[in-house]
Amino acid sequence: MNNKSALAIAIGASLSGLTAVPAALAQEDSMTEEVVVTGTRIARDPLSTTGPITVISTEAIERSGVANIDELLKRMPSVGTNGIGKNDNNGGAGLAWVDLRNLGATRTLVLVNGRRFVSSTSGVASAVDLGNIPVAMIDRVEVLTDGASAVYGSDAIAGVINIVMKDSFEGTELSAKLGDTVEGGGDSQELSLTSGLSEERYELVGNISYHKRGEVGYSDRDFAGYNSIYHPNGNIWVGGLGAGFFDQNGDLQMDQQYDLQEMWLSGNSERVSATLNGNYFVSDSMEAYGELTTTRRDSTQQLAANPIWLDVPLDSFSASQIAQLQEAYIAAGNTGDWTDNYGGVYSRASAGGPRISSQESTTYRALAGLTGDLDNGYTWDVYGSYGRNSTNEFIHNSLNKRKLDEAVANGADVLGPWDPELAQQVNFTDVSDNTYEITNFGASLAGELGSLPGGDIGFAVGAEYREESAEFNPSAEAQNGDSAGNLQSPTAGSYNVSEVFAEVNLPILSGVKGVDELAVDAAVRYSDFSSFGGKGTYRVGGIYAPIETLRFRSSYSTSYRAPNVYELYRGASQSYEFQTDPCDNDQSTNYQQCLDEGIGENFEHTSGQIPTNIGGNAALNPEEAKTLTAGMVWTPDMVEDLSFTVDYYDIKIENAIGTPDLDYMLDQCYIAGDSASCDTLSVERNPVTGQIENMNGTLQNTGYEHVSGWDMELSKGLYFNSGDLFLSAQGSYLSRYEVEAMDGSVQDYVGTVGTTGGIYTPWRGLMTATWTAASDWSVGSTVQYYDGGTSTRGKAMPSMTYVNLNASYDITSDVILMGGVDNVFDRKPVFTEDYSGGYGELNSEHDVFGTYLWMGVKATF
Repeated sequence: MNNKSALAIAIGASLSGLTAVPAALAQEDSMTEEVVVTGTRIARDPLSTTGPITVISTEAIERSGVANIDELLKRMPSVGTNGIGKNDNNGGAGLAWVDLRNLGATRTLVLVNGRRFVSSTSGVASAVDLGNIPVAMIDRVEVLTDGASAVYGSDAIAGVINIVMKDSFEGTELSAKLGDTVEGGGDSQELSLTSGLSEERYELVGNISYHKRGEVGYSDRDFAGYNSIYHPNGNIWVGGLGAGFFDQNGDLQMDQQYDLQEMWLSGNSERVSATLNGNYFVSDSMEAYGELTTTRRDSTQQLAANPIWLDVPLDSFSASQIAQLQEAYIAAGNTGDWTDNYGGVYSRASAGGPRISSQESTTYRALAGLTGDLDNGYTWDVYGSYGRNSTNEFIHNSLNKRKLDEAVANGADVLGPWDPELAQQVNFTDVSDNTYEITNFGASLAGELGSLPGGDIGFAVGAEYREESAEFNPSAEAQNGDSAGNLQSPTAGSYNVSEVFAEVNLPILSGVKGVDELAVDAAVRYSDFSSFGGKGTYRVGGIYAPIETLRFRSSYSTSYRAPNVYELYRGASQSYEFQTDPCDNDQSTNYQQCLDEGIGENFEHTSGQIPTNIGGNAALNPEEAKTLTAGMVWTPDMVEDLSFTVDYYDIKIENAIGTPDLDYMLDQCYIAGDSASCDTLSVERNPVTGQIENMNGTLQNTGYEHVSGWDMELSKGLYFNSGDLFLSAQGSYLSRYEVEAMDGSVQDYVGTVGTTGGIYTPWRGLMTATWTAASDWSVGSTVQYYDGGTSTRGKAMPSMTYVNLNASYDITSDVILMGGVDNVFDRKPVFTEDYSGGYGELNSEHDVFGTYLWMGVKATF
C-alpha cells in the first residue's frame, strides 16, 4: 500500500475498526479521483479535506447488527449522548435522535445525500428521526465534526451527519435478522428486500424494510424500579408529618413508598418503510435523479398511572383515621392539631391502569433534480424536495381532573382502593396530533477557475430556498386544564429562508521540497430568515503536508442555528422536571428565602419532580458559534499500514437557546440569595403544604456554551497468509463543557453524568478488532468505554465498558450468515440517584437491555 492510500484511510475512515472502508479506500486509483465529500461542494482529492471526517460503510452497519443507524453512531466517542434512543421510555416517543459533542440533536445537521431531510416531531420538539432511513439502503455514513454553517446553513454548529444512500444496485437482496435479550424483553425482528435495475439509460434501486422491537419492563430487570410516595390507594399529606398511604382497609401506613413495577425501561416499536432511488441519463451531459422515501412507525411507552392532588374534605375521614393521624402527628414532634397543617390527598390512580403512550407516525419525502456538465467543464445541479411528518399521539388511561374533583366533592371515596366505576368515569384517552413540513429548492454551479502552482482552483456557488412549518394540536382536555397530565397549548408557525453561498479551494503549492501539499479553502454564506432577518457566516481552512506521510490540518468557522418552529411558537405547557427543592430539610441552605416564603425548617420535598411551565419564545435570537479545529495525520514509513490522527476542537456558542438550569437557579435563589434567579423562576407554592406547584422554565437565550477537547485514533493493519487483522483505538477527551446561566454565572459539567441523560466525563473510547480470514469467514469485536465521574445528584459513578462481538460466514458466494452478542459481560447500569428501597434514576445511555443475542442471513439473487 502506498503512502497516499494509508493517508486516505487515516483521514477518511477514522472509524476503521468499525468499517470496511479502509479496504475500499486502499485502491490506488481512488486516491487521485476527485469526489465531493461532506463539508464541501467542490470535487477534490479526499486527502485535501481540512476537517476531520469519519466514514461508516454498509459492511460495518451489517456487521454490527443494528436496526437503526443511531445505535452504531452512538458508539463513536465524538457522538454525544443526549439523543433519544431505544433506552428511553419516558419522553422517547419512539424516536431515534443523535447529536455530536453532547450539544444536542438540534445542533447536529442530518443530511441525506447531502440535502436536508424532514424532521419528525414529538409534541414539543423536532429533529431528524434516523429510524426513517432504512439501514439496508445506506451505502455509507459520513460524519463531519466541524462547524459547517457556511457550507450547509443553519443547524450545523456541532457538525454534520450525511447519510449517503444507494443509487444503483443490480439483482435482488433479501435479509432477515432476529434478536433477543438473555433476561427477556427487547426482542427484535427485521426483514428487508432490496432490488435494483441498471440499464444503459437508467438506474433504479428500491427497498422495503420491516422492523419490530419489543418492550423491556421494570419487572424484566432485577435492578429496575421506581419508588414513589404516590400510592394507588391514596396518600395524605400533612405539613410537619410527611406522607403516608391508606392500605386496603383504610388504615394509614406512614413512611412507606410504592414500587412502580408497571413502568417500562424501553418502549416497543414497529416500522415499515419503502424507498425508491433512481437516475435517468437524459444525454451524455445531463442526468435526472429522484428519491422517494416513506415510513410508517407505531410505537408505545408505558408509565405508571397519573399522580394527582385531590382536595378531599376533612369530613371524609373516619374517626379512627383522624385519631391515627393525630397520634402520628404528635409522634413526629409536632404540637397542636394535625388538621391545622392538612394539605390534601395525593393519589396515583392505578385502578384506571398505567399511562400508555402510543404514536402513529407517517413520514415521506420526495426529491427530484437535474445535474449536468457544461462545455467549459463546469458542473451544474438543480433540485427540489418536499417532506412531511405527521404523528398522532395517544395517552391512554389519562385522568379528567375536573370530573374527578366533581366526584370527590360529591362524596366519592378516594381514601383507599378506588371503585372501578370511579376510574372508568374519570378516565379518557388524550389525543394530539403533530405535523412538520419542509420544502427545499437549490441550484449550484461548480468547476475550476484557472490554476496555481499546487493545482487547479476549485469553486462552487449557489442559492437555496427553504420553508419549514409545524403544527401541534393537543387535546381539548390538555388545553383547558381538565387533564391531570401536563397542561399544553397548541403550536403553529412557519418561517422561510433564502440563501446564497460560495466556496473556493486554493492549492497553493505541491510536490516541492518541504511542501508536499499546501492548500487553503474558504466558504461564505448569507441567509435571510423571515423570522429574524439576515445572517452571514464563513469558514477558512488549510492543510499543510511537509512530506507525504505527515499532514497538518486546521479550520476556523462561524456558525449559527436559527430557532426552529417549536422553539419560536411552541405554546405553553406544563412539565414535571426532575429537581430538588433546596428548602427540603435534607439540603444545606440558610433558609432565608424559604423563610421569606413561609417555609419552616422541617419542610420536606415530597417528590423528585416539580411542575414547571415550559414553552416557546417568539423573541428568541439565533445561536451563534465559533469553531476551531486543528490536527495532524501521520502514517510513518517505518511501519506498514499504521496511522495516527489527533484533532483539537473548540466550539463556543453564544446566545445558547435552552431551558435555564433549574437545579442551579433554585440553589442560587434559595441558597445564594440571588434575586434575579428568584424573579426568573417565579416560584408558586401551595399555601398549606409549601410544595412548589409551578415555576417558569420557558426557553431563553440563556448565555454561552463552550466545549473543547481532543479526538485521537491509532489504527494498524496486519496481513497474513491466512487473513487480515485490522485494529483501531479511538479516544475522545473532553477538557471543557462550560455553560453560562442567565445571571452570568458559569458551570463546568466536565466529569458529570446526567441524572437521566447526558454523559460529560473526560474520556470516552472505542476499540475495535476485525479479523477477515482468507477463507469465507470473519470475526470482530468492539469495546465501548465511558469514563467514571459524578452524577448531577452528587453520586460517584463508575466507568462503563461494553464489549460486543460479531461474526459472519459465507455459506456460498450469494448467502452470508451473520450473528453477534452485544454487552457480552452483561454490564448493568448504575443509579445516578438513589431512593429508599434500593431503586433510583438511570442514565438512558447506560445499557438497560443487558446481553443481547442476534443472528441474520443475507441472500443475493
